[in-house]
Amino acid sequence: MPTAGAVLLLATAAVLSRPAAAANEKKPLTISAAGAVCGFSNELKEVASFAATKVNAYLTETEQLGTLAVDFCAAIFNGNGKPTAGEVYAALLAAKTQTDRQAQQQKLVTGALLASSLCSQQAGHIESFIHVFYQAHRDATTTCIYKSDEHQRKAADVPCVNNGGGLNKITITTRATKPQLNSKYKAIVAGTTPNGAAAEKNCKLVNGEQSQNVFLASQTTNIALKWGDGLLTVPIGDTAISASNWEPNNKDSIASGNYKECAAALEQVPPRQSTATAAASKLLKLEAEDDPKLEEELISKNSFYGDFPISNVKITATDFSSLHSKLKSYRKKHTADGHQLLKAKLQHLEKQMQMNATACKLGAEISSGEPSTAKTTTSGRCEGKAKTACPKSDYRQREEKDGKEECKPKSGEEQKTQTTGAGEGAADKKEEKCKGKLEPECTKAPECKWEGETCKDSSILVNKQFTLSMISAAFM
Repeated sequence: MPTAGAVLLLATAAVLSRPAAAANEKKPLTISAAGAVCGFSNELKEVASFAATKVNAYLTETEQLGTLAVDFCAAIFNGNGKPTAGEVYAALLAAKTQTDRQAQQQKLVTGALLASSLCSQQAGHIESFIHVFYQAHRDATTTCIYKSDEHQRKAADVPCVNNGGGLNKITITTRATKPQLNSKYKAIVAGTTPNGAAAEKNCKLVNGEQSQNVFLASQTTNIALKWGDGLLTVPIGDTAISASNWEPNNKDSIASGNYKECAAALEQVPPRQSTATAAASKLLKLEAEDDPKLEEELISKNSFYGDFPISNVKITATDFSSLHSKLKSYRKKHTADGHQLLKAKLQHLEKQMQMNATACKLGAEISSGEPSTAKTTTSGRCEGKAKTACPKSDYRQREEKDGKEECKPKSGEEQKTQTTGAGEGAADKKEEKCKGKLEPECTKAPECKWEGETCKDSSILVNKQFTLSMISAAFM
């Protein structure tokens, strides 16, 4: 039978042999750690704005070079005096530089899209991880993002989160400076930022110890859970998070970790073309109001196309100054000519509008004055009607031999024709011009038309065609 001392020894050994789970390390992220992570994420999202800005600037400058090349030629060949060889080669250089840049546009756009996609995707991974930690909160004693002064985090404390508790969306703005990914990446492990909170807040999201894991009902091994695409790996034992759990720890730069593809893609926006980029920047300075005082430019042999130029050519500083003066003079005159041309166009448009108004008015008058030759005979209004339905004012009644009464028109009413717009009896006179004509004679008369077996007046058709032709002429 074991002695009391033996029992005590066995009990002590049992206690000492238990896993060190008593501490149950569940110390959450600090506000400073969450802020540093969000700072990195926000910089990743800025890659899209930077890429869009660079693409837009590149395409705009390329288009400006094309205009500049055309204006150079116009300025040196349409002015007084013979252009120098340097001035001619400056115009050729502008055209060649535009062509070189156009050849790279597809590469530029593809690279910009790749950088934007990769970096935005990884920013999404990071912010999803922060959002989970932000939501895992109940009260001052249960939180996964710890704020020491109030013991609770708020949306305003976490840069990734908006006031509604959701994640901020990517917005495309103008950004001329390259995002500083590496400095934001390394800031996550600077100083005491990466360490867990000093107080216990019961956050099992940061504890991978087998008996404390929150995701499974039972677990026999420790789980090194990774958050934010591997940015944070939770401790597998009963220890608090520290710098060693963050990916940037002991990394020389962002190029050594999981975010290297994003960083590499960013370096290709815009594509590196030192020659074309430098030439473009130099030539575009000639558009300034004041002489930019450019230094001479050497055009190397065979540097344009094939074996052209056949020898080295210098564009001297004097050539650039002369070209700037001629370009400025040409554009000033060109602008003045453009104003005169615009003024002439406006005057022409005003006259056209006046002609249109006149034509429309004339057409309206012709339309309203068209005679109507539609006959209104009394037979249609009376024939076949009973005695009681026959109008008494204009018609009379008579009795047929068979005893049947009919409604008959008064004498002279059978062929009365109503006319409008041309005076009393005008339609009868026009009808008389065509009435009775044979087909050959009828078809030759402009005011007549052959219809069926009868020659009829065609004044309505003629008037409409005249109106349409006037309006069409006014608008041409």
